[in-house]
Amino acid sequence: MELEQAVILIEVKYNSDLSGDDQLIREAELLLRNYPNKVKFLILLAREESAIAIFNEQKANIPTEVSFGYITWQGLFDSICKNSTNNLICDDLSALLNEKGFGGFRGFDLMNEETIMAFQTVRKAHKNVQEFISRCIALAEEKGEFELAPMTGNNTFLRWSSDRDSDAWLYYSFIVIFQRRLDAKLKNGYRNGALYVLELNFEQSYFEVPTANIARYDYDNIAKNWSTNPISPSDHWIFYHPMYNGLIEFSEYESGEMYCGEVAEPLERYWGLKRIMGYEVPLSEITADKVYEKIFSMFKELAER
Repeated sequence: MELEQAVILIEVKYNSDLSGDDQLIREAELLLRNYPNKVKFLILLAREESAIAIFNEQKANIPTEVSFGYITWQGLFDSICKNSTNNLICDDLSALLNEKGFGGFRGFDLMNEETIMAFQTVRKAHKNVQEFISRCIALAEEKGEFELAPMTGNNTFLRWSSDRDSDAWLYYSFIVIFQRRLDAKLKNGYRNGALYVLELNFEQSYFEVPTANIARYDYDNIAKNWSTNPISPSDHWIFYHPMYNGLIEFSEYESGEMYCGEVAEPLERYWGLKRIMGYEVPLSEITADKVYEKIFSMFKELAER
């Protein structure tokens, strides 16, 4: 922003880091080079934790002729809220920033016995998921038709976890990956065939009730393109995104029907994924005596397609 006697450069970061350690230095030099006769300001706009860390790390590197500072998204939200009385633009901006998660701490309102009960419900649900996953792995071992895909350590399922995003503090998607024992074992530890993916989804954005996705994932060349590294719980996104983020277009299907979607070229970022096909089953339909029928019988059906 060029003013009569000053120039202001604002570097905006939403959920990303700097584009190189010298990005702010280069921008300061740009101001010095192009505006020699103006007062120069370089301002970083970022999330609170990122803004403070970047400012403390970079402030000694910025030329003294450039005034360097930061604004946090949370601070910007507070400032807009203070001036939003009967102001449509401010009201819209504050609503948008709040939706994006920049509202910041506003006190522990509505904290009561219902909150405790909600956490207890989630704990019980997670415990049930744990028992279900253990049952599936045990049944696979007992029947001898499927086995757990190579996993790091003693891990058995994939989940999204992040300290920086509170949405990831509460697991709502659990992915267990199996391989068919009939498929030949490869040198990299995997089998030369499809992966059979069981995903338990508790996300209201996608389903009205908790749902299991029982799917077959086909890949371009597991023997050639896959490393010898086992699958890590943090690889959750590699199997989750293609199912839900529009990377693969699925043909229309009704409840209970098989869904199928494939791509013209293998998705390299997703380990050469070519096709996903499977079924959606409400978790309420999977009873203790129907685990093998509901999960592995569907895997066997998908294996023949």
